[in-house]
Amino acid sequence: MLHQKSNTKETGTEFSRRGGRQKRTARIKILFACCVLAALCVLGGCSQSTSEDTPASVQSGQETATAVQVQTVQLGDISTTYTYSGTVRPNQEVSVFSTLQGTVDAVYFDVGDEVTAGDVLFQMDTEALEDNLAVLQAQLAAADAGVSSAETAVELVDGASMQSQILSAQAAAQQAALTLENTRTTYENNKQLYEAGILSKTEMDQTKMGLRQAEIANDQAQQALALITEQLPEESRRQANDGLRAAQAQKEAVEAQIASAQKSLDDAAVTSPISGVVSSCTVTENTLMSTALGAPFTIIDTSTVKLSVGVSEQLINRLHVGDPVQVTVSAASEEPFEGVIHTVSPAAGQTGTYAIEVELDNPDGLLKSGMFAEVVFTGDRSENTVILPRSAVLSDTQGDYVFVENSGTVRRADVETGIDNGNEIEITSGLSEGDRVVVKGQEYLSDGTSVTVQEPEEE
Repeated sequence: MLHQKSNTKETGTEFSRRGGRQKRTARIKILFACCVLAALCVLGGCSQSTSEDTPASVQSGQETATAVQVQTVQLGDISTTYTYSGTVRPNQEVSVFSTLQGTVDAVYFDVGDEVTAGDVLFQMDTEALEDNLAVLQAQLAAADAGVSSAETAVELVDGASMQSQILSAQAAAQQAALTLENTRTTYENNKQLYEAGILSKTEMDQTKMGLRQAEIANDQAQQALALITEQLPEESRRQANDGLRAAQAQKEAVEAQIASAQKSLDDAAVTSPISGVVSSCTVTENTLMSTALGAPFTIIDTSTVKLSVGVSEQLINRLHVGDPVQVTVSAASEEPFEGVIHTVSPAAGQTGTYAIEVELDNPDGLLKSGMFAEVVFTGDRSENTVILPRSAVLSDTQGDYVFVENSGTVRRADVETGIDNGNEIEITSGLSEGDRVVVKGQEYLSDGTSVTVQEPEEE
C-alpha cells in the first residue's frame, strides 16, 4: 500500500489503511482519524488533507459520515445574570464621644474587642464633678430651710390659730351686741314701771348702770373684732405667698443644677450605644480629652453587613426589595454568600445609575468591613423550558436553527430563541423534549448529512 504526503500544510499527518489493517499515528487525535476503504486503495491509495479544525469523516462508497457529538433535549431553568462590584460595610457604625472635657481615668476595651450595648468603654475623671455636686447638695439644704420658713410665714397669716382668734372675736362681738339689745329692752320696760311708780329709783338707777355697762362691753367687743381683722391685710398675705414662691423657685433651681451635675457624673462613664466590635480606639489612661482627638471609640455591628452598587436603567425595574442575590467575597470564602436586596433607589444618582443596597447575614464574622465583593443579580428567568449550549444554535439569513440527529442523519430544525445568558440559550419553539441536537461539529453539517455520534471526551 502506498502513502502519499498531502501538499497542504497541516499540523499532523493522517495515513490511510486497508480494512482492519489501517494504522493510526500518535500525532493525530481520535476524533480526526480517517479510514480509507479497500476499493480506493486498489486504485493506488488515497491522501487526506483535512486540517485539525475539520471533524473526522468516514467514507463508505460515495457517502461520508461526519463525527459529531449530540445532546438530548431536556427541560430546565435559565436566567440572565448581571455582576456588579461593591465594598462590604457594617450594618451600623457609631462614633462614641464624651460630652465632658477632662482627663481619661480608665479605658476598658481595645480594638477588636466585642462589646454589648451599655458596656462602659472608658471612664472620665470625676473628682471635680463630685466636689461640685457636694456644693450643690449643701445649697439644696439651705433652699429647703428657706422654703420651710416661708411656709411658716404663710401659716401665720392664714393659719388655723389666727382663724380661731377671728372666730372667737366674732362670737364675742355678736354676744355683746345681743346683750346690749336685751339690756336696752329691760331698761325701757323698767322705765315704764318707774314712771308708774311701781319701780323704785334705786332699781331704776341699777337698770341705767346695767345698760351703760352693756354699751361699754359691746363697744369693746366690736373694737376687738376690728383690731384682729385689721391685722390680716391683703398685702401681708401677698407678701407671705410671694416669699414662699421665691423660696420654692430657689429650691427648684438648685435641684435642676444637681440633676445636671448628676448627669455629668453619669456621663463620665462613656458607654457603647450598640452591640458590636471596637473598630478604633484613640484614647488611653490619662489622655486629656479634646475635640482634636476625633472619636475616642468607633463601634461597628457586623452581625449583618451591607454593600451598595449602582445598576443600569435596563436592570433597575427587574430588581425588587426582598429578591435573593448571590455575593462573592473571595477574601472571605470560595463559596458565594446568600443576600437579599434591602433597598432600591427610585431615582438615578449623579453617575446615572440606581443605588441598590444588599444585606447579608454574617453570623461567623467572615465578612469584614471594606472587603471587595461582587454581587450577582438575576434578570430574566424562565423555568421548565428547553435549554441548549449557546454554540449549538446557528444563524443564517433565514434565522436561527439547529441540527437534530436521528439514526445517523441530521436534519435542520428552525428554532425560536428566548433568554440568552452567553453560555446557554432558551429554545421557545422548534424542538421537543427528547430530540438529539448536535452540539459539536454542527458548523460542518447541512440538512441530510450523515453523521457518526461520538461520546464526549473525558476531561
